[in-house]
Amino acid sequence: MSNGKSWYPNGGDMGYTDVRMESGRKFGNLSMIVGSGFGDQADSIYFELVNQGAVVQTGSVLVPIGSWLGFSGNDFDELRIRNAAPGTIPTSLIGGYNGLVVDSIKVSALPVPEPATYGMLLAGVGLLGVAARRRRD
Repeated sequence: MSNGKSWYPNGGDMGYTDVRMESGRKFGNLSMIVGSGFGDQADSIYFELVNQGAVVQTGSVLVPIGSWLGFSGNDFDELRIRNAAPGTIPTSLIGGYNGLVVDSIKVSALPVPEPATYGMLLAGVGLLGVAARRRRD
């Protein structure tokens, strides 16, 4: 999914919606407007943050329809998100009916250091070593 896109499983589905970067990089920040295909009531949103295939955090939050929902940190590369039909609680990845609506996705990825950065770091450490050796002599 790219920035500013919306998504809705027309007719609903039975699983989580996966949000990942096409590049495979980790998220710095991820936010979106969430809603429900179940009507105009507050909705329970269930989520799992995943890093390299392992779940690192799970949770749920009750949000009014059309609210912003955000996640930040650098310990996840995938978001699994769903809502639940009123009166149901999903107990597994395929439990309970889902009618999640997602809109206005905003993403920032963690920066990837440039290879030249490492070269400059090594050169700087080398110069510090030379300066320290000259002082000793």
